Amino acid sequence: MERKIHVTIFNEHNQDRSEPVKSVYPDGIHAAIAQAFHGYDDFDVTIATQDMPSHGLSEEVLAATDVLIWWSHIDNAAFDDTVASRICYHVVNRGMGFVALHSSIFSKPWQRMLGIYYDAGPWVNLRFF
Repeated sequence: MERKIHVTIFNEHNQDRSEPVKSVYPDGIHAAIAQAFHGYDDFDVTIATQDMPSHGLSEEVLAATDVLIWWSHIDNAAFDDTVASRICYHVVNRGMGFVALHSSIFSKPWQRMLGIYYDAGPWVNLRFF
């Protein structure tokens, strides 16, 4: 059997813990994304959320990750700078894929990889839920 593709799904996992988002994603947005891989034996999926130690993205997890799927919305500033740098290292130096979903333009890893630091102005503090 060929080697599996190791996918890690990152989700802030804060807005989806309360209504109205919880009614749409009862198991979290990360679980909904992971569902897309169910039934495919070629993938090994790992879940990482912002409330986990190292946001679930330790060196060991990232070293084993082929593709990181990133979902974030409004808590990008709370993401640890060291972990953001670790992600960038794996993307740039190891070729780990990075799929940026939703408001990931504001995420520290995305901005660092692109060499931009986008200021969203008043949007940074806007809460939709």
